[in-house]
Order: sequence, then C-alpha cells, then structure tokens
Amino acid sequence: MSVQKIKSDLNNLCNTISRTITECERMKTSVNGLGNVSESDLTHIISSADNCINSITVFDRILTTVHNECSIELDIFFRDFNTKTKMLMTDCKEMIAQLKTLIETCRGCYEFYQISNETEWIIMCGITPDIFNWIEQPLYSFKNQLQMVQMSAYTNNNKLIVK
Repeated sequence: MSVQKIKSDLNNLCNTISRTITECERMKTSVNGLGNVSESDLTHIISSADNCINSITVFDRILTTVHNECSIELDIFFRDFNTKTKMLMTDCKEMIAQLKTLIETCRGCYEFYQISNETEWIIMCGITPDIFNWIEQPLYSFKNQLQMVQMSAYTNNNKLIVK
C-alpha cells in the first residue's frame, strides 16, 4: 500500500470526522432547545438523529478502511492511533444504537400525540424534553473521541512523507 494512499485516506477520515461532529452538534442542539415537545419537534429530532446515524455510518466505513490500512502497514508507528480507532469503531455502533433508541422514543411520543388527537383527549401534561436529555452525554463523549482521533490522524498524516 502506498504512503500516498494512506495519507489520502487519513485526510478523508479527518474531513468525515468534521462532518460527523457537525451532525452530532445539530443533534444536540435539536434536543437542547426544547420547551414543551410538539409533534413538529419530534419530527425534527427524528430527522436530526437519522442524519447523525448516516454520518456516523459513513465515518465508520472510512474509519474501518483507515484502521485496516494502518494496522497492516504501519502498526509499529501508529500503534496508539490504531488502538483509538479500534475503540471508536465499537463506539460508533453503540452511538448508532442509542440514536435508534431515541428515534423509537420519538415515534412512541408521536403515536401518543396521534392517539390523543384522534380521540380528542386533552393532553393534561405535555411531553417534556427531560425524556430526551439522556442522549446529550453520549453525544458529547462521542464528539470528544472524534476530535481526539481527528487530531491524532492529522499528526500521523504529517509524519508520513511521500517521496
């Protein structure tokens, strides 16, 4: 495998990390600013979570490629980076699972609104944003891990010299 290919894949990884961090931030923002939760808010949260899942999925695919290349070709030089990427590959799957749980929670709340509208119930207590607060900490931790791997990828990319 050529050094040029690995450098290109590391650059691609860094760019994908930036997009994934942006999607995680959007997801956090869509949950943070809620008052009483409306049907529109639920739709927005589902959309944000779907976008975040898509971004993480693309990132995970690129991360796997980079990890495989660096583990095979450069394990002696990139051992710490390889360890971080291996852990992050697992964390991607966990984050996706948590976002899917959030989507299911939103769909359940949306169904509650639909049933209450169809039966003309008066919702005595609205759905509060507290049921979505749990996602903030995993998103924050995941974003921090992304930033650490991104800095490590930049550093390792600069160590590689193309002749």
